[in-house]
Amino acid sequence: MIDEMDRGIGMVIEALKESGKYDNTLIFFLSDNGGLPYWWKGSNGNLRGLKRFQYDGGNKVPFIVRWPASIAAAQVRTQPIISLDILPTALAAAGISVPDDTDLDGIDLLPAMKAAKDLQPERPLFWAGSHYEVTDTKSKAWENHDNPPPAWAVRKGKWKLIQIMEKGEPMLFNITDDPSESNDLISQHPEVASDMQHTFAKWFKIGATPIAWKDEYFQQLKSIR
Repeated sequence: MIDEMDRGIGMVIEALKESGKYDNTLIFFLSDNGGLPYWWKGSNGNLRGLKRFQYDGGNKVPFIVRWPASIAAAQVRTQPIISLDILPTALAAAGISVPDDTDLDGIDLLPAMKAAKDLQPERPLFWAGSHYEVTDTKSKAWENHDNPPPAWAVRKGKWKLIQIMEKGEPMLFNITDDPSESNDLISQHPEVASDMQHTFAKWFKIGATPIAWKDEYFQQLKSIR
């Protein structure tokens, strides 16, 4: 898979260079999830969890941006971003304004990248969907679990609130001090957890049931207050 990606991306890069468009083309490269718990055992270092987990091992991934004509190379950023930022960033790069009646979840990252420092506000990032913890990596059970019982998470600054709904109550982690999400601090900071939970509930006001979800799971997530 890595070899094929390398080959395919290389073909795109070469085509851009041959057409003279490479320097002024904005390229994003990122993974859609953390390492796999099956087929072969992925490694996410000291992060807890793997693909289909709502822990950081499932949703913290490399995110690389390249635009030689406008962004200085070799920058390393520390502030969390999300794939939802790609759309507003690409629109801004193309000079396309977002209509006033359009509410995008992401933000434009270009000002921060061009300034070569973090400028984006400390904002909550949200995840909602499945959380399937594979216990038997030799089993084929995971193949039918794209839609398991739901989970949700909110990240804001150093804090991350997560709940695997059919397994227990919400848990609060200090990601800065505890990147492996091993020390639940919700009893020490209930006000932080409550505020983040309300923020998630406000964000998750979606109309129709997402096409890949069972309605019962969607309703469980909508019950968060």
